Amino acid sequence: MEFEREISEQKAKFEKNREQQKAATQATEECKSSTAATLPQLSMTRFSGLIEESLILWEIYLRIDSTDQVPLSKFGYLKELLEKHVRKDIDELSFKEEAYEDA
Repeated sequence: MEFEREISEQKAKFEKNREQQKAATQATEECKSSTAATLPQLSMTRFSGLIEESLILWEIYLRIDSTDQVPLSKFGYLKELLEKHVRKDIDELSFKEEAYEDA
């Protein structure tokens, strides 16, 4: 019985990661297909601080960082992708270009 429970938990984790990767891939494709330097919509799953989600967040960061947006816009956009309990760790940074470059 415990084995079946573990299998179910692993399957649920796999499905969650798969959906997050799918959302990140879709956001990446939207960025690539855009002719202007616009950012993807914030309809994707927010980063909750789990290590399994860090690769997805890193890919999103790289895409956002490579746009023509001003650093303050990038910083604000990235902060919005974080859940509140994760965001509180960087809320003390001042909201200016230097904070984005130092973060």
